[in-house]
Amino acid sequence: MESEFSEYYCADNGRPSVPIRTTVGMMLLKSIYNLSDEGVVARWLENPYMQYFTGEKVFQKRPTMNPIDMTKFRKRIVSQGAEKIFKISLMENAKEILTDFGYRRKKSVGSTEVSIPTSGSPGQSYYEKRKVKKKFCKREGIEPVIGHLKSDHRMMRNYLKGTLGDAVNTLLATAAYNMRHWMNKNALSSFVSWLLALVGRLENVLFGNENQYACYPSTLAVVA
Repeated sequence: MESEFSEYYCADNGRPSVPIRTTVGMMLLKSIYNLSDEGVVARWLENPYMQYFTGEKVFQKRPTMNPIDMTKFRKRIVSQGAEKIFKISLMENAKEILTDFGYRRKKSVGSTEVSIPTSGSPGQSYYEKRKVKKKFCKREGIEPVIGHLKSDHRMMRNYLKGTLGDAVNTLLATAAYNMRHWMNKNALSSFVSWLLALVGRLENVLFGNENQYACYPSTLAVVA
């Protein structure tokens, strides 16, 4: 993040800015938990996990940034910077994007192909047409995702100004959804690893002397 966003700052002019990791982390937390600028700063102040997420090593009792700093940051990075935050949140690169009939714009974005629903061409076989139709049916599963983006990640009502604000808000909401999905996916495995490590330490403390405690079963065996 430091290398991606350093171009938006001047290294030898003006007062030192809020650390980039802090600002980007706050932007993500704001959209992940559907908070306002003031709300995320207040939540950050009482939540050590949020502080650690933004790079703090010691629990802070005073906010390290003002909510107005987030507004200035959005104006500084505009949509190009929001796209970088979005790319940070991606776990894999998309090769194709499926749209509905309401989309009538670009056929591709970079190396990603944009596909619009079609009934197939006259030269296609029944199997090929059926395969294309089945592919676009998968898009129906995206509708609940759009609902979560609106209700959980601040895409229901945009408080940012103009069409540029629309783009920034959508990208940040999508980045927050990706981050929340990744966190939920990896939370259980991380917790189990931490729990096994803790049990291993307890086993070393309680049963370090095998001769003295040979009659006791292994703590790991009991947990298993």
